[in-house]
Amino acid sequence: MYALTTQILRHSRANATKVIFLITDGYSNGGDPRPVAAALREQGVEIYTLGIWQGNIRELHDMASHPKDQHCYLVHNFAEFEALARRALHEDLPTGSYIQEDLSRCSSLCEAGADCCDIMASCKCGTHTGQYDCICEKGHYGKGLQYECTACPPGTYKPEGTPGGLSTC
Repeated sequence: MYALTTQILRHSRANATKVIFLITDGYSNGGDPRPVAAALREQGVEIYTLGIWQGNIRELHDMASHPKDQHCYLVHNFAEFEALARRALHEDLPTGSYIQEDLSRCSSLCEAGADCCDIMASCKCGTHTGQYDCICEKGHYGKGLQYECTACPPGTYKPEGTPGGLSTC
């Protein structure tokens, strides 16, 4: 774990905050991970641990950065973990509205650096996220990038230009 982690972190910006999220069922299966966590913390890596309550709570607590109560989280079961993950990914929040923007605002979303949005998409800025996104128009779903907007299947319809997959139709 240590070698892989340091290899990944080696490519990060020097002034960037280094953070690791350790998500586990609470039982380590490859030896004691605490010395590895301690070495990473000594290098300035901030470690958050998230585990299931029935696991090795002491181990999770020991690996987390200080203050422990802000870096070590325990959940009672996998359903609670899923709810927490959805919250962290903002999947349980309303998406907010989107403001139409010039297509050039979305030019950084693809390798070509221009014309990133699909012909059935437009460049919009999310009022909750502040992010520019290519959003498929009404009646279409997908990622919004070139060739990634698809018409909703017969019998379904997406009433507004919002992000999302087939389930939005």
